[in-house]
Amino acid sequence: MQGRARPGPRGDRDGGGCGESRSRARWLRNVYYSRLAENEWFEIGGNGKWLGADSQQGDLAAWKKASGETGSAKKVSFPDSSRSIETYQESLGETATMDAFITNLLAQSKYTWRPEYNAGAVNDWTRAGFMR
Repeated sequence: MQGRARPGPRGDRDGGGCGESRSRARWLRNVYYSRLAENEWFEIGGNGKWLGADSQQGDLAAWKKASGETGSAKKVSFPDSSRSIETYQESLGETATMDAFITNLLAQSKYTWRPEYNAGAVNDWTRAGFMR
């Protein structure tokens, strides 16, 4: 029996993607949490496929049995999980909209370059809200 995590795992996964056989995918030390009822956290399918007509919802115990997972369930807190492009714009003192962000990106030139609009700066700021 194969399956995939509904909310998406955090941790290490070796091999496997959609369509991979269970023998190739390894799910290890992931941490799972969802606002859904525990018995709705995972969709577990049969016939060597991740999902299919015979998929069933299951809890972490069912996922562990189907996948060989060694992880656990735990609500994880982050410094600022509300970070978004809009809140990034706000942190820069700019209009807090996606449109304003894109306008500022498009205004970049070698004469009007703003390093805070480099991908690295945006990614670093966003990542900092999710580091533990």
